[in-house]
Amino acid sequence: MIAGFEEWWVTLSLLQQSFFVTASIASFFFLIIFVASLFGFDSDTDVDFEMDADSDFSPGAVGDFTLLSVRGIVAFFTFFGWGGFLILNAGGTAIMAIIFALIAGLAALFVVGYLLYVFNNLTEVGNWSIQRALYKEAEVYLPIEGDETPGRVQIVIGGVLRELPAVSSGNDKLPTGSLVTVVRIREDGVLVVNRIGELEEKFD
Repeated sequence: MIAGFEEWWVTLSLLQQSFFVTASIASFFFLIIFVASLFGFDSDTDVDFEMDADSDFSPGAVGDFTLLSVRGIVAFFTFFGWGGFLILNAGGTAIMAIIFALIAGLAALFVVGYLLYVFNNLTEVGNWSIQRALYKEAEVYLPIEGDETPGRVQIVIGGVLRELPAVSSGNDKLPTGSLVTVVRIREDGVLVVNRIGELEEKFD
């Protein structure tokens, strides 16, 4: 079997060998990452080339869309290597193989980056913090009777409409449909709100 592989190997051009070696090594790491993911390990947690989304220009990330991650780089070289190797095996020229390899690698890089972006957003939605409600506007859903008996408000946190318990900071009764602002969050997780009109009057 080894002899057969050696005979096949020497028939390949240097470029074919380079593509094959690149694809094989990348595929090995791709398999390791896949198996690690099945057991709950996240290879992008500790080794991630994500740039600061607040910077003026970030080649690795657009907003929260990260391209240069471990998974993305491994996917790039996997598809780059196999893409170029297959084109050469099909009788394509070296230039055709390199162009196709780059297109395949970049496509894989963007697909992996987009999938990570989607999964990260889903994780953020599932692990939201009530502290993100502070100073946000909300609408009273169930009437608030004062500062002791909570009603309920609807508020958007992390792009998701949530319904949370709330009381009035001034012991006012707030009917359904009232627009309010969250001014404080109690230790028990109940929002303390003020009618928006009341806040505007204080600053006039």
